Amino acid sequence: DECGPGSPVMFSYIPLAAPTQDAAPAEGGETQAHPDDVKVFEEAAAYVAQKQEELMALNPTAAVPFEGEFQGNAFPPAVFAAGQNAIVTRSSGEESGCSIYEVFLTAMGPQYNVYLGQNEAGEPIFKWCGESDLRAY
Repeated sequence: DECGPGSPVMFSYIPLAAPTQDAAPAEGGETQAHPDDVKVFEEAAAYVAQKQEELMALNPTAAVPFEGEFQGNAFPPAVFAAGQNAIVTRSSGEESGCSIYEVFLTAMGPQYNVYLGQNEAGEPIFKWCGESDLRAY
């Protein structure tokens, strides 16, 4: 019952039934689709069918499970986590307290978007930096 990389996943696609154009409510008090909605539905269904035909014309290949040993994440790990407080070196050279807002793992090392506070207008101030610009609080 476990699911992991390369495990097959079963699913079924069941197309929706087209809405009807009856103006009067159906038996049981259900409402019917507005004629404009029916038109949009039909246009969308035609567009999807066209895109499906274009895709099938490209002769797609089936996905195959990964064979081999998982090597793990190749990007260096982050030292700081989102929500953690830190001290950041500003472009002027002075240091300020900050809160780690976002962490992105990249081939160049972790990149951090830090929250520095608000400006005079009440707008948030953020700065992108690397680990070399941060130190623990």
